[in-house]
Amino acid sequence: MSEFMGRRFLLDNETGVRLYEKFAADMPICDYHCHLSAKDIADDRVFSDVGALMLEHDHYKWRLMRGAGVDEEFITGSRSFREKFIAYAGALEKAIGNPLFVWSNMEVRKYFGITEPLTSENAGRIYDEINEKMKSGRYTARSFIRESNVAFIATTDDPSDSLDGHFAIATDDSFETKVVPTFRPDKVLAAGCADYTDYLSILGESAGMLVTDLDSLLEVLKLRMDHFADAGCRISDHALSSVPDMGFSYEEASRIFATALNGPSGDGERTGLLSEDDVSGFAGFMLRFMAGEYYRRGWVMQVHLFPIRNQNTKMAAKLGPDSGFDCTADTAGQSERLCRFLDTVSCDRGLPKMMIYTLEPGVYSSFVTVIGTFSSDFPGRIQLGPAWWFCDHIDGIIEQLKSFAAGSVLGYFNGMLTDSRSFLSYVRHDYFRRIFCSYVGSLVESGQYLMMRNFLAGSCAALLMKMPVCILGHEIDN
Repeated sequence: MSEFMGRRFLLDNETGVRLYEKFAADMPICDYHCHLSAKDIADDRVFSDVGALMLEHDHYKWRLMRGAGVDEEFITGSRSFREKFIAYAGALEKAIGNPLFVWSNMEVRKYFGITEPLTSENAGRIYDEINEKMKSGRYTARSFIRESNVAFIATTDDPSDSLDGHFAIATDDSFETKVVPTFRPDKVLAAGCADYTDYLSILGESAGMLVTDLDSLLEVLKLRMDHFADAGCRISDHALSSVPDMGFSYEEASRIFATALNGPSGDGERTGLLSEDDVSGFAGFMLRFMAGEYYRRGWVMQVHLFPIRNQNTKMAAKLGPDSGFDCTADTAGQSERLCRFLDTVSCDRGLPKMMIYTLEPGVYSSFVTVIGTFSSDFPGRIQLGPAWWFCDHIDGIIEQLKSFAAGSVLGYFNGMLTDSRSFLSYVRHDYFRRIFCSYVGSLVESGQYLMMRNFLAGSCAALLMKMPVCILGHEIDN
C-alpha cells in the first residue's frame, strides 16, 4: 500500500516518478484562468484565519458540505470559522474519491506544514495550530503566490471593471509575478436578464458614453477592450450553457437589442420580451463581433461550455450567484453547432486563437475532431481546454488527456488552471502534474513513446508552463 501523499502519490510507474521529480515538480506555474482578486494581490492582503482562507469563497467545498448534510449555518451562515473548519473536516471524512479530500490535505500540508490527515477529531487542534502561525502576519496573498512558484496569473474581469488593481500591480517592481486581466463579457450577452439595462448603464459609464443602440454598445465594447489591453490583457473568456445560434444578422440583432433596452414600443416595459431564440441569436451575433475584435487584436478567445448556473432558485435568492448551485447542461447536437460557430467566425472576420472547454466528457472526442478541422497556421491554434470544474478529478483529467492525445497533438496541450478564488488552490497544479507525468510515463513503459530527453523534457516544459504562455500571447521569464 502506498504512503498517504508520499513520494509516489498519484505516480504509479517509475517513468512517471522520474518525469515528475526531474522536470515537473519545480516548474513555475502559469495560471491562465482563475478568479483571484487583483485588489487582494495589489494590496498584498494579510490572512489571519485558516477557516476563512479555505472556506470563505470556495463553492467546491460548500457543495461537498451540503452533500454531507452540513447545515448551511456552518457553510455560508453565521457560525465561526473554527466551527465551519471542523464541520468541513467532518464532511471530508466521507468524501472517498473526491478530489477535495486530496486538495484540502495538500493545502494544509504545503502551506502550513501539517502532515497528518485532516479529520473531525483533529480539526480543532489543527485550526488552532495554523491560526497561531498566521498571527505572524506573513501569510499574505503574495506570499502564497511566491511559495507556489507562480510566474503568471490571468484573473477574470467584467468589461466595466476599472482594473485599478491590475494597474497598481503592473507598476510595482517589488512583485515579480505577471498579473493580467481577462475580458469576460458574459453580462453583455444576457439580453433576457431582468437587470440588463442596469448593467448597460454601468458599462456605458465605464467607457464614458451612453449605450442607446447596438452601434453604441459595440463602440463601448471596443473602448473597454482598449482599456483592458492597456492593462496587459490578451485573453477573453465566455461562459455559455450551449453554443448559440450564429445566423442572426445585424438588423435582427439590432431589433433584439432595442427591445431589450427599451421594450417593444419603446416604453421601457421589458417583462417577458425576448424568446430563447432571440437571446441565443443576439448572443451569437455578439460573439461573432467580439471574435473578430479578438482576431484583430491577437487575443485568445476562451469558451467555457455547458455550465447551467444558479439553478436552486430559493438558495440563489438567499446567497446570490456563484454559491455552488450550478450543474451541467445537456449536449445533444452541440458538436454540429460548434462547427457552425467556428466556421461562421472563420468566414466572417477571422478565427482567433481559441481554447474550448466542456463540462461534458462525452463530447471530448467529438470536440477534438471539430477543433482539428479548424486548426492551422501555427501550433496550438485551437485547443480543447483542460478538464475543468466538475471534471478536474483523476478520471476526468485522464479521460481528457487521452481524448486530446488520440485526436490532436498533446505536446501543444495547454496544461492546467485553477479556476479558483482561493490562494491555496495552486496545489491543484501539482495534482495535475503528477497525473500527467504518470499518464505519459505509462505510454513510455508500454512502448508507445520514447524516453529521450529531447522528447520528454520538451513536452513536459511545453505542457506545464511554456506553451500556455506562448499560446496566450504573453512573454515571461523562466
